[in-house]
Amino acid sequence: MFYSFIYRLHAFLRNRMISFRGFLLKIYLVSHGCKVGKSLRCSGWPYFRAIPNNSIYIGNNVTIGRNVTLQVQKGGKLFLDDYSKLTQDIIIAVSKQVKIGKHSGVAEFCSIRDSDHGSSRKSNMWDQPIIAEE
Repeated sequence: MFYSFIYRLHAFLRNRMISFRGFLLKIYLVSHGCKVGKSLRCSGWPYFRAIPNNSIYIGNNVTIGRNVTLQVQKGGKLFLDDYSKLTQDIIIAVSKQVKIGKHSGVAEFCSIRDSDHGSSRKSNMWDQPIIAEE
């Protein structure tokens, strides 16, 4: 009986923290010109490899898990549609545009990219141009 109460209390507090963290993330994104819908939930603060200046659009009831890295390059757009869910340990790198559709989930340990780099043997990979097509 006592352990059941403790479990329910822990679940309640955990859900409140996830909602509060989502509220703080929404404030951060909106202050940088991004669009964010209702009820954003966030288990862990995402890592931003660039400041998200007007480049991220999040729908309603989106959940972002732990260790999510978002890299939206200048001129790129990231769309997370309604009820989409990013679990944990995910990297999304955007050069032009990436859309995660309604009711979609991205499993843990995934990398989503809309670009590639050159493949010349004459120079290092990081010195080669980024290739992104529409």
